[in-house]
Amino acid sequence: MGRSSLKLKDYAELIRIEHTLFSLPFAYSGAVLVRIPTLKEVILIFTALFGIRSYSLIINNLVDAEIDKANPRTANRPIPSGRVSKGEALGLAAASLAIYFISAYLLNKYAFILSPIFPILATVYPFLKRYVPIAHFWLGAILGGAVIGGAIAVSGDAPNLISALLRVPWTYVVAVSAWVASFDALYAILDIDFDRSMGLHSLPADFGIKRAIRIAEITALIFAIAIVYSVSLYKLNILGSSMSAAGLFLHSKLFGMAEVNPEEAARRSLNTSLIVGLLVGGAPLTKLIP
Repeated sequence: MGRSSLKLKDYAELIRIEHTLFSLPFAYSGAVLVRIPTLKEVILIFTALFGIRSYSLIINNLVDAEIDKANPRTANRPIPSGRVSKGEALGLAAASLAIYFISAYLLNKYAFILSPIFPILATVYPFLKRYVPIAHFWLGAILGGAVIGGAIAVSGDAPNLISALLRVPWTYVVAVSAWVASFDALYAILDIDFDRSMGLHSLPADFGIKRAIRIAEITALIFAIAIVYSVSLYKLNILGSSMSAAGLFLHSKLFGMAEVNPEEAARRSLNTSLIVGLLVGGAPLTKLIP
């Protein structure tokens, strides 16, 4: 494999396209719950999401480079391992941000007006764990933002910004945000010793595993209530309702395991979340089925 091919592979690992693909159903669901998007909107939603997700991951890796270098679980990532320089990463971050802002501009004026919010959220995120244990909820808000972005992307015909924001499926936003926060709090159990040794903040590191699980369970309950209400409010069909129920069941099973074996639940939380994400994120898209 040539040097340029290896470098491209390192860049791809840094931006992790799979994170964009993971977020994509939520953005498209946000759009579909307002109206069926046009082909142009479908493409621009993808490019906007690709841009902002890539920027988010790069900035997170840049800010956390020294921390990641000290953590055996993350030491081989492109920046801490030295495979991608900080200068290269900044260039990729700038390009990603340009793609995002151009896409927002081409979508509609409301998307462009609101577009600075998400880079700000993404930039603040990696600094939070240095001061407060709320990064899990911040991450949830960021993914919930994909739903908001999708809804705004198809609301260019709204008479004003307030009207556009009122079209956002806020109950579904709450469901997605609470789901992400709850599984991320579980996942943080894996780093509890490292976080404490580095003076970093998370629910497990600050409150202990048992209390962190209780807080995550309350957040998961909010997810459950919001997703059940969303199924009714947005009149999902049988397939969409079944997908939502399956996602809710898998998430509840994860917390059942956390009561018995927190470490094993933490190890499984990431893979389980991928499945739950496909189910919960894809459920509103079933409205496209005649």
